[in-house]
Amino acid sequence: PPPVPASTRPALSGRPQASTHPTALPVAPRPAAALPAADEPGGRLATVTRLVPAPSSTALAPYPMSGPEELVIRLLTLGLPDSLLGPDFTSDAAARGVYAALTRSLSERLPAAPPAPTEPGDVLMLVGPGAETFAAARSLASSLRLEPEAVLWAASGALAGLAPEASRITSLETALARRRTSAATGAVTVVAVDAPLRTSGGPWMEHMLSVWSPSAVWAVMDATRKPEDLVPWLDGLPRLDAVVVEDTDSTADPAAVLNHVPVPVAMVDGTRATAHRWASLLCERLEEMEA
Repeated sequence: PPPVPASTRPALSGRPQASTHPTALPVAPRPAAALPAADEPGGRLATVTRLVPAPSSTALAPYPMSGPEELVIRLLTLGLPDSLLGPDFTSDAAARGVYAALTRSLSERLPAAPPAPTEPGDVLMLVGPGAETFAAARSLASSLRLEPEAVLWAASGALAGLAPEASRITSLETALARRRTSAATGAVTVVAVDAPLRTSGGPWMEHMLSVWSPSAVWAVMDATRKPEDLVPWLDGLPRLDAVVVEDTDSTADPAAVLNHVPVPVAMVDGTRATAHRWASLLCERLEEMEA
């Protein structure tokens, strides 16, 4: 085709002109996939390179979002139940900031985190599957200024070896002996009980409840486990007063547990699960989304 005169070529705004001389175009613009192969072996093909700007995160969203709408959607993505966000949450966040708005909304709607028993002779029983429960009980004991080595571990088989022999409970007779000893000390006793997900502890759990008559029973939950596994397990426990949530750093929706538990959350990652703690955790995740 004949060269296109410069006077008839549309001006390209925002891009400097590479040359003031007309340039002959060998083919009409078309998608690269539609370009025919060169007919002549010695033919020369021109390579056209253009820079395509990377799409922004907003452009990748499934639909346009305003500021307040985007904030709510991100919180829901983090697992926060919609019922915990009041009707005035977005306006409150715009006026006072996200952290303050979250703290206020959660304080009004989230069940209060129960404190750990601290009276002399009290027994706090933590129940859950395997080693993670024993580790959580030792961590909790430290936060109560108790010796982690004093945590009693009620388990059988190889799992019993996680605790020193003096702290193991492997039979009903051992449980009764440990109960008499702890009652004489007049201190808070932390008892961790192995309660597998498939059985919710079964008769073993019921025996431990009968022997210890605990002041509180808290279930230890790994935040990365599927609700399909956790909900039946929680329902099967013969007693449940609160839950302890662990390992929220390893899940994309750390607040999803609030959708599935029928009791308050007492601790989250080793800290009392107050409205301030949940608001702080969620704001940290929101900042990571912005990064």
